[in-house]
Amino acid sequence: MKAMLCLLLLHLGSACGAVSDSLLVADSLSAPSVRVRSVDAMVQIDSLWTDTIWSWSGPCENNSRLFRFEFGDSLYRSVSVPCPVAVGHAIQMAAASLYAEPGSDHAPPQREGDIRLSLNELLKIHSQSIQEGCYPPLPQSEFQLLFDELNAAIFESDKCALLSTRGQQLCLTSHQVKEALLLIPSEDKRLQTMQDAFAKPGFWSREDLESLFQLRYIFEQALESFETF
Repeated sequence: MKAMLCLLLLHLGSACGAVSDSLLVADSLSAPSVRVRSVDAMVQIDSLWTDTIWSWSGPCENNSRLFRFEFGDSLYRSVSVPCPVAVGHAIQMAAASLYAEPGSDHAPPQREGDIRLSLNELLKIHSQSIQEGCYPPLPQSEFQLLFDELNAAIFESDKCALLSTRGQQLCLTSHQVKEALLLIPSEDKRLQTMQDAFAKPGFWSREDLESLFQLRYIFEQALESFETF
C-alpha cells in the first residue's frame, strides 16, 4: 500500500512513511486524468486521478484544507475539506486543561480531514481558469503575519490600502481574503476593497457574500459586482 501511495503522492521533503492516505478507486476506464494538488505545512500532495472516485484522509495544518483539481492546462476546480480536531487529541486537550496553569502555552491541536468525491460531484463545482488563477496559495503561517499587520493598522483606509496591495502581490485564497476583510468594519469600504483587488470571476460564492455583508443594499451591490458560484 505504501509503495502505491509513493507513486501517487509527491511529498516535498518528506518520506513515504509520513504520507497520508489518498486512494484512487477504479470504477471506470474512461474517466479523464485530473491533477490533484494541495499545499499544507503537514504534507504536500501532487497526484494524478484517473478514476471516477477519489478519497483522501490525513492531517491538516488548519481547520480546513484546500484541494485543487486541474483539468489539463486550462481549468481547475477547488474543494475545501473541513479538518476538525482529532477525537483522541480533543479528549487529551480537555483533560490537560483541567490542570493547566493560567496563561500557559498549549501545542496547536491535531486536526484531521477526510473526503470521498466522485467525478460527477467534482464536475458540478464551478470551474476557474488556470491562467487567471494563482498557485500555490500563501501558507497560513505567512498569512497570519499579514493578518496581524492588518489588525495593527488603526485607520480603515490603511487596512483597505494594505489588503488591496498585498492581494495583488500574494496568492490569497477566498477564505484568507474573507478573514482579512472582516477586520474592516465598514461594509461599504469592505465592498470597495473587494471590487478593487478581488473581483476575479468565480472567486466568491454567494455564501461568502452573505457572511461579509449584513446590510441588504450592500449585499445586493455585491451580487451585482461579482460573478459568484
